[in-house]
This record gives sequence, structure tokens and C-alpha cells, in this order.
Amino acid sequence: AMRLDPFEAATEIVARYRSRAQRIPGFGSKVHQEDPRVARLLECARELGIHGPYIEHAQALQRAVSVAVERHLPLNIDGAIAALLCEIGFPKQAANGLFLISRAAGLVAHAVEAQSRYKPLETSAAAGLEYDGPPERSLE
Repeated sequence: AMRLDPFEAATEIVARYRSRAQRIPGFGSKVHQEDPRVARLLECARELGIHGPYIEHAQALQRAVSVAVERHLPLNIDGAIAALLCEIGFPKQAANGLFLISRAAGLVAHAVEAQSRYKPLETSAAAGLEYDGPPERSLE
């Protein structure tokens, strides 16, 4: 079987996802147009000698995704971390656990910030919202 170059393979993968109207994980961000953590993480990895086929394939996917959607859609931090975990031989079965741990650290940081900025039991999301669920009922 003839092997495709990374961009051709990526183009086929993107076409499969798009034919099923599925989002391609690892690309784009609701917060950053271009996540500055990605470039720095990949730079640090390269300095440590970690740059191989998984990074190259992630970058090929990024180009293929951008071509398909006709706009720049960058690799996000999750995509970069996934590629790096593959580069170092991290077991894919454990990767979700690592992503969960990293999210937990972020949640702790948000909780600490909220405690310093808001009154107890008040959150930025709930401030000013009016309850519109079922009416109050007796618990007796």
C-alpha cells in the first residue's frame, strides 16, 4: 500500500469528519484566536528534542482543516498536548485522565479567584439571574 504524505492523509481525515458534520477535535478556541500556549509548548518541546511525526501530522491537520473551512483554524492547546503525548509514547488510554487532571487545576484556580472576588455563594454566572424553574414546593 502506498503511503500518503501527511497533508494528503490529513485532507482525507478532514473530509471524513466533514462528511459526517463532526467537529474535528484539537482545533480552534472559543477564547483565543491563536492560543499563545501552543507556540510556546511546541517551542519548549523542540528545545527538548521532541518533534516528530505526531507533531508534523498535527500541523498537517491544521493546514487541511484551515483549507477546508476557508479560514485559519489553529491547533488548540488540547491538540498540541495530544500530539506531544503521542510523541513521548504516553498511552492513549491514559490521555483523557491527564486532560481531566489539567482541567481540575484550572477549576481550582477559578474557584480561588471567585472566592477572592465574590461574596460567599455568589458566582459571576448566577449574579443577576432570576429563577424561572418550577414553583417552590413544601418539603413537609
